[in-house]
Amino acid sequence: MYEQLEAQLHDVFWAADENGSKEIGLIKGLLSESSGKSLELGCGSGRVLAPLLERGYQVDGLERSETMVRLCHQNLEKAELQTTVHEMDMQHFDLGGKRYQNILIPAFSLQLLPNQAAVDECLDRVFDHLEPGGNLYFSVFIPWAELLGELPEDEWYDDAEVDLKGGGKARLKTSFALHLMEQRLMREHQYELLDAEGNVTQQEHTAMPIRFFYLNELRLILSRKLFRILHVFPDFEPRQIGDHEMPACLSIVARRRRSLAQRREGDQSLQGSELEQF
Repeated sequence: MYEQLEAQLHDVFWAADENGSKEIGLIKGLLSESSGKSLELGCGSGRVLAPLLERGYQVDGLERSETMVRLCHQNLEKAELQTTVHEMDMQHFDLGGKRYQNILIPAFSLQLLPNQAAVDECLDRVFDHLEPGGNLYFSVFIPWAELLGELPEDEWYDDAEVDLKGGGKARLKTSFALHLMEQRLMREHQYELLDAEGNVTQQEHTAMPIRFFYLNELRLILSRKLFRILHVFPDFEPRQIGDHEMPACLSIVARRRRSLAQRREGDQSLQGSELEQF
């Protein structure tokens, strides 16, 4: 995942999506209220990391893709920025006892983990690497367009097309299959580079399984892992979500509780009082 052409065009398509810049702005606002060092999981080529460093925040990165780590180092060097970027998997990372005040998982990266066990393990690693009382930020999206039948299933459709600075275009075609019982979206992508005459000069086919979550489900998961939700922001807007709102994107800020023993107890069973509040 995120190798070759897909990695090369990753930031191109994010730059054309206003949600990318909105999320960076939201994270900057959150970090301005939470001093201390931060860690971004799934930092990719530094699309979020670099603007945070430019603002003066202390942020390390962590990324599993060797190609993305290399691009990240190149982009930070061009911008004359320095930080540590770990080449590790967010599900299993271990930084030798190092702890952070904030851990960030932007750009829906948590949804790329293959199953609930992997999500649980990632949250365990986050818990272990946060200072007591530290903050977790992550974003998820709910594929309403696919769920409501607004996009054709098992058919290719034009997803995005962007003019490139050096001429030509980048084009993304997408197909998907929806697995409702598993809350899983299997997306296939066709990345294409086109010259000035519209001829395809390079292409790459990739597959990406994506899990999706509903808000009440996330509340239960975080409670079980001993995180207390502080904020739920809709569609990267700096305001609390409304009672009956159904946004496409959720940004969640949760605080790490202090007791590791309580977390282990929470892993064994959910108390009835936790279930009753939903």
